[in-house]
Amino acid sequence: MGNHQYFYDLLSNIEPSKSTKRYVSSLQKSLRSFLESNEQYKHIHVDTFISGSFAKNIAIRPSIDEDKQDVDIIIVVNYNKDSSPEYILNELKDILSSQSKYKYNRLQSKSVGIDMANYHVDVVPLVKDDDQFWIGDRKTNEWTLTDPKSHIKWSTTTNKSNESKYTSLVKLFKWWRKNKKNSGNIKLPKGILLEKIIADNIGDSKYDIENLLLTTFENIVKAYKENCAVYEIKPVINDPILQENNLAGNYSLEDFKMFIELIEQDLEKLKTSNFNIDIWKELFGEKSAQSKEEIQEEYMLTVKRQMDDLLNEIVVKSQKLTLDVKEYEQKRKELDDREANLSNRHKKIQDELDELKYDLYIDFFQEAKYSLPKELIKSLGREYWIQKIEILERINRKKKRNFRGYEYSYLAEVYKALELNEKFYNSVCNMVKDNCYLSIFEVKDVIEKTPYRTTLIDYLKSAIKQDDYSNINESYREALELLEKNRP
Repeated sequence: MGNHQYFYDLLSNIEPSKSTKRYVSSLQKSLRSFLESNEQYKHIHVDTFISGSFAKNIAIRPSIDEDKQDVDIIIVVNYNKDSSPEYILNELKDILSSQSKYKYNRLQSKSVGIDMANYHVDVVPLVKDDDQFWIGDRKTNEWTLTDPKSHIKWSTTTNKSNESKYTSLVKLFKWWRKNKKNSGNIKLPKGILLEKIIADNIGDSKYDIENLLLTTFENIVKAYKENCAVYEIKPVINDPILQENNLAGNYSLEDFKMFIELIEQDLEKLKTSNFNIDIWKELFGEKSAQSKEEIQEEYMLTVKRQMDDLLNEIVVKSQKLTLDVKEYEQKRKELDDREANLSNRHKKIQDELDELKYDLYIDFFQEAKYSLPKELIKSLGREYWIQKIEILERINRKKKRNFRGYEYSYLAEVYKALELNEKFYNSVCNMVKDNCYLSIFEVKDVIEKTPYRTTLIDYLKSAIKQDDYSNINESYREALELLEKNRP
């Protein structure tokens, strides 16, 4: 078929860049080190390790328009199955909240999620009982058998037994799935389910990657089409480690049928065109379309590291109450100059750079909320902050979207420091409209302003959900009670 160079280039282009891998490595090592050395938590901590796609070497490059990329970190704690999953997760959340850069976190059913600038980190606590690992669900109060380390070993072994081509094949499938996101409301297999389907149906690994991909496509159609399309039977995909676990248990028959149909349609296109390279480009994308991402990612991470370094300096100095504002202004000017120079070199991809700038500024506002004293915020002047906010608003207008609730919480802190009362109170109301956690300190600042208090009361009444006792809903109930109690 002779498209070897195309697939060589494609795999190179969808591979996460070295800077991304360095950033993820630093991120997970820093978080793991914090958990194992924290004075309140180190006696609970037993082990930590990274899991998921980065651990298995099957991660692909993030697209500029997709949500934050997931990083999975497992922490083994010295509890057992008699312990409450709810208690373990709340304890972990409290410890993470004590560190400013992990403070924006939330309880999930089986983990604590942390939103960083460009990544979503899931910290998953496990217990070891009967010499096996168990994962708890706080919603059902149940423990389920799991074994993430064995899944990583299985993936490594599967790759070795297929001439080290299995991981490349998984990356191609993941990129193919990403390219299908505009094919309608389709739920395509992902994670360990997709990995196991590929492993169960992989072609002869003596072939080059193009032929291996084609034969794997054909094997998948052959293995599942008749049961799905003719007999209306959803396939059972056994967990490679926990055989009694059906990985496709929560995957619908209709979604499985559509998955097979999409593969079959693409096979027909390829065979009709005699495997023309233009059809492969239609399915996976042009090489040039991906070369921009390298530039964008390098730009984003370079500026992010510069901003992190600068903010770390500020935090240390502010904690010692010896911050030199003039020195910070000079550092900020140098950073702005470097940012301007980088922007000038990338005018052709201005839309993408806007998104990168948006993430950068939001991250800066987050640090301002949690790390910068009010006096330092004021010393920089309203014009500086308003200019940054106007840039964020311009990007949002261009993208036809609004700020998210947690973003309003960052802006509210700056507005409060600058004594821009109307903007502060509007931001607090918008936090409730977007279902964002509302602290009691933010509510107390509203009490003295009757018009805004009344508006906030109305928003809270609309937002509170019956029989919902999540942290967010409880914060709304507490806020409403305080506001009602202080009615004139």
